[in-house]
Amino acid sequence: MDTVNQLSYCARGTKSKVQQKRNFLILIGHILLFIVLYYIVLLYKRGFKVSMNNWQVEYWHFDGKTSSIELFFNQLTDEQFKSIAKELRLLELCGNALKLPHSKSLGKGLFELRERKFGYRIYYILDLFRN
Repeated sequence: MDTVNQLSYCARGTKSKVQQKRNFLILIGHILLFIVLYYIVLLYKRGFKVSMNNWQVEYWHFDGKTSSIELFFNQLTDEQFKSIAKELRLLELCGNALKLPHSKSLGKGLFELRERKFGYRIYYILDLFRN
């Protein structure tokens, strides 16, 4: 084998290994995508749904009468109430997809709704298993 043939053989071998690595990475990417899609379907079948319009904000009532959050709302000025109402509407629209700066997870299922204009914080939970 002459030198030119040896160089072209080496170049083909190198190109082939690069192509093999590329193909391997593409295969791994497809496998990971399949796994993610599988788990999304599995969670969907078990009732976990991320929807932009199926969330309902409910206030906790201690004695079946007016809730403490409603009493708090009655003490606010119109501007303060509008600012909090915007954050509550975002929570209603986005549910568990709402993230910082509007909402922060505090751990163990407890979340903090963050009103930024006046600095109010409203604590809430998400009941994902409720029908």
